[in-house]
Amino acid sequence: MSSEVRPVIALVLARGGIEEFPEHSHLKYKALMPLAERPLAAYVIEALRLSAVERVFVLVEREMRLDQHITPDARIHLIDHDGPSASVAEGLAFGLTAILDYYGGCMDKTIMILPCDIPLATADEFNELIMKAQRSESDLLLTFIKERLIQADGRHHRTLYNPELKDQVASQNVNFINAARLKLASDGKLLVSGRDGRLIGGIDRAMDSMRRKRKGILLWPILIWQLFVWRMIKNGYTLQLIRAFYRLLSRKMTIEDVKKYFYMAYRVQFAVMESRFPSFSSDVDDAADVTEVLSKLAR
Repeated sequence: MSSEVRPVIALVLARGGIEEFPEHSHLKYKALMPLAERPLAAYVIEALRLSAVERVFVLVEREMRLDQHITPDARIHLIDHDGPSASVAEGLAFGLTAILDYYGGCMDKTIMILPCDIPLATADEFNELIMKAQRSESDLLLTFIKERLIQADGRHHRTLYNPELKDQVASQNVNFINAARLKLASDGKLLVSGRDGRLIGGIDRAMDSMRRKRKGILLWPILIWQLFVWRMIKNGYTLQLIRAFYRLLSRKMTIEDVKKYFYMAYRVQFAVMESRFPSFSSDVDDAADVTEVLSKLAR
């Protein structure tokens, strides 16, 4: 492992709509929804401001005027993305492109990507994840938490059985990307490459499928094909693909298996990181979530 520690910067996605809360439709943006007299996004931005991140980039639209609701700090940068409503993938790509442009086209840093609607997260909790991420040499680092740690909030989380931990686990909303895999083309387009130097394409289409069909019965088959099956076949790993499905269906798939198959598909080193904090799973998606979060903020 390298003795140098890559700095961590944060990218907060904050330009999503407020369709789930018709009573606040006049605000247009979920990030501005009032929560105990503060806009929703202000909580996570303040926690990051007090954390060990080098800089905080927040993807917004100019008309939001989010700068009026957060503590001024030279480390906080608002990325204006005006125009038609973008998909999650388009917004993420725009934010990453803006960050790369800020740093001159390429950089040796880790980017922590997170939503604006996890108001219970604290600076200390972020710092623990940041320290773990800095000890990793992976290109893509995903967080997960054991199911029993999030059962108390009464929510229903999609979980998977982890045979190594012998426990059900759920993914969380804070993930990390090694920015060394990202570059800007001469025309300003965002490029993503594997460790073999080859460009990776098609991820944006898969993300858009998730956005458009996230409640449809065909969502997971489409994503599995776009993100995994097609890539394994294209890279010449048809036999390994069959073995992967066998291990998955027989509940024998381990984290090491996932790392191996992910590398075959993308030539990118993937890893998972265990979190101890339910706050990263406490996103605000409906009125019940608001009630729950307000009760916890009042403690």
